[in-house]
Amino acid sequence: MTDSLSDWRRVEAVFSEAADLPTEARPAFLDGACRTSDGAPDTDLRRKVEDLLDADAPAAAFFDAPPPKRLERVGPWRLVDRVGRGGMGEVWRAERDDGRYEQTAAVKLVRVGLAPRLEARFLAERQILARLDHPAIGRLLDGGVAEDGRPWLAMEFVEGEPITAYCDHHTLSVDARLELFRSVCDAVQSAHRKLVVHRDLKPSNVLVTESPEGPRVKLLDFGIAKLLAEDDTAAVETVADLRMMTPEYAAPEQVAEGDITTATDVYALGVLLYELLTGRRPHAEAGGRHAIEQAILETEPLRPSDAVTHATTGEAARPTSEQTGSGGLRATSPERLRRRLRGDLDRIVMKALRKEPERRYDSAAALGADVRRHLQGLPVEARPQTVGYRASRFVRRHRTGVAVSILSLAVVLGAAGVALHEADRASEERDRAVRATTLLTDLLGDVDPDETGGRQVAAVDLLDRTSARLRSGLRDDPWTRASVEAALGKVYGNLGLFDRAEALQRDALRVREELGGPGHPEALESAADLATLLTQSSRYAEGEEILERALASGIDALGPTAPAVATVRRAMGLNLVSQGRFAEAEPYLRRAMADVERELGPDHVETAHAHAAMGALLRRQGRLIDAEVAYQRAAELYRTHYGPESARLGSVLNELGVVVKNQGDYLRGQTYYRQALGIFEETYGENHPETALALSNLALVYKDRALMTGDEALLQRAAPLLDRSLTTFRRLHGDDHLRVAHTEAHLGMLALAEGDAVAAEGWFRRSLATHDLARTPALHSARPYPMTGLGTALVHTGRAAEAVPLLREALRVREVSTPGHWRIAEAQSALAEAYVDLGRTLSADSLLSLAEARMVRGDGEFGPLRILTRQRRAALAARGG
Repeated sequence: MTDSLSDWRRVEAVFSEAADLPTEARPAFLDGACRTSDGAPDTDLRRKVEDLLDADAPAAAFFDAPPPKRLERVGPWRLVDRVGRGGMGEVWRAERDDGRYEQTAAVKLVRVGLAPRLEARFLAERQILARLDHPAIGRLLDGGVAEDGRPWLAMEFVEGEPITAYCDHHTLSVDARLELFRSVCDAVQSAHRKLVVHRDLKPSNVLVTESPEGPRVKLLDFGIAKLLAEDDTAAVETVADLRMMTPEYAAPEQVAEGDITTATDVYALGVLLYELLTGRRPHAEAGGRHAIEQAILETEPLRPSDAVTHATTGEAARPTSEQTGSGGLRATSPERLRRRLRGDLDRIVMKALRKEPERRYDSAAALGADVRRHLQGLPVEARPQTVGYRASRFVRRHRTGVAVSILSLAVVLGAAGVALHEADRASEERDRAVRATTLLTDLLGDVDPDETGGRQVAAVDLLDRTSARLRSGLRDDPWTRASVEAALGKVYGNLGLFDRAEALQRDALRVREELGGPGHPEALESAADLATLLTQSSRYAEGEEILERALASGIDALGPTAPAVATVRRAMGLNLVSQGRFAEAEPYLRRAMADVERELGPDHVETAHAHAAMGALLRRQGRLIDAEVAYQRAAELYRTHYGPESARLGSVLNELGVVVKNQGDYLRGQTYYRQALGIFEETYGENHPETALALSNLALVYKDRALMTGDEALLQRAAPLLDRSLTTFRRLHGDDHLRVAHTEAHLGMLALAEGDAVAAEGWFRRSLATHDLARTPALHSARPYPMTGLGTALVHTGRAAEAVPLLREALRVREVSTPGHWRIAEAQSALAEAYVDLGRTLSADSLLSLAEARMVRGDGEFGPLRILTRQRRAALAARGG
């Protein structure tokens, strides 16, 4: 594609929109539309558009003349009222008056002066419509050429409302909206079977009419449809074909001028469903056409359930006349609507809106079928087909219902699966696995509506009941009891209930050591699980002591390369990583990786765990490229072993988000974070540390994108996510946990980005106090983060002398704990700013030079830091340094 052709397409697109506006509204529109990619006014584009508008004025005047001065009829049709006007022509309500029979039609006329190639497109539309025969698609009645030479066609006249307006005016429920939407999918699929893609699906082209049987949809306007078949009609391809679209409903491939397929209509159906469910469009906050198109290509929209929350609070909602964020228009409250959309509907919509056509639904029929399955309470294709998920759909289909967590069913059944896997070791263990499976299956009766009479059963209640029944049901079988306790301990840990998890894990470890010895494989597994739990609770020394003892016992009993010993080594490495002792951690993790690959093979799930652990170390060392490779391999194996929606995969995706964001790729990082957050919210719910961590990470990418682009709206999106994250961490861990300290520091950084150094100082001081309460080691790599932030806040409030000792210490800890890490440049640049304020220009210049050199030769998240460093270099130059 040549630059001149690309430029002309943009001119034509802006002109097409401007021509349909009142004359007095055009200047304001052109102010926003005629801009370069960096937001500067594009005077050349504006001049060309205005020239076209001037040339169009005489034709428009003639076009707007009353009927007596122009055509009064075409063929057998008398033109009565003009009901619409668009880029290609005008639409009239017409009556048949040739005496044969009475009929009303919608007559489309090509506008005066339309280019010959667009007349050809219009004629092609007649051929397209002639192929279509479906009760939900407007029928072609007639066609010809008017006496003034303009082509025309007569279509079935439909008196109805746009589907979004109809649903709002009648306060239709979510289910009723979904039923109407299924009819739209059926109509689109019918067109696709005739090899016709609509390419402009939007509410004004989907009308709803009343009938004795209830509301019915009618799909209109195939004016820019494209035939997939290679025939004469398909050959009428023009510049206008590629750009004549409605940006808010356009698919990424339309914006990028790529191949148009049936997947293009699937995307538009996703936008329509999003709007029906939430009252807003996926990129409603983007602004003008250029911003919308950029968002379609680069930005992941909020999930529908999140969009409802944003629209309700007014955070980013910009409703149109067809949009409202009110749950009341959907016969429910905003909070209930949010809960209704979470889960299946979120995933259905987001699958239809995937940017890659091949990852969307295969067809409009497949999308409609998933909506039908959701309405029937059946598993949908957009969700992982796990046992727990299918079981939850079964429960949901009972009208009496139960409120049981998907996670509870999945992991309880999963515990049985783990037991069966372990049963390969010996026949005695196989017998224990069968007993464990029988017990856990029996416990599922506690959530069967036929057994409970429909009363509500929560996940924690089920787990508590299970733990209690272990005391009696397995009193005479301590091995099986220990296996089930270990599995349930993991469940409690996954739910963030660490006290209950610890009690079960300790008991399982005690029993296994008593019966099999401290070097038994199951005892080593329990030791690793308990130590991991303690590490997550920042009780590093306790965890390290358990692992040292287990490692020695395992080597004595099984040998140094046994897989169970490698599991303990991996847990030890991660414990040391959490303490910031990276040099000590690396030999443990590398040895664990080598042993499991040799003993179990490169594709084993334990190998996946080893890659994920290695990624954690490499990321914290600042070795971002290597970390990404390790995490990608772990993700690949987790998809194979656990499926595309597993919590294990979610954790790795979250870490991948950190890695690519730290490389400066904010949009890809944002995509990973959103994927992880969706998995965690579905698997764990909101009250879980993994969910809180993903919320925090997503907020940080919004903050950094705001620093890079100047878009303050992104800062507003970040604040509530960090607030939710902090509340969750405090609820789960108390006020003296490393995660709490880290999130408080994130809020300080957000305050700095907002220009509020006073508020930032408060957050950073709070974070350092929390580090003290959590007894974070003095050389832990997490401490310099709030120290650097606090020093910067002090400089910004005129206290540079007070900031210097803090910033020096932050730099020292960085250099000692993580030599070579990209954040050393951050500490150097911040200290330089304090020196600039104090007039110590030589020291400032030296530090800035070091930071600049590190940014040139290293990997890291240098985008915002480069901006700050340039500003500090300019301040130094102003002082004569």
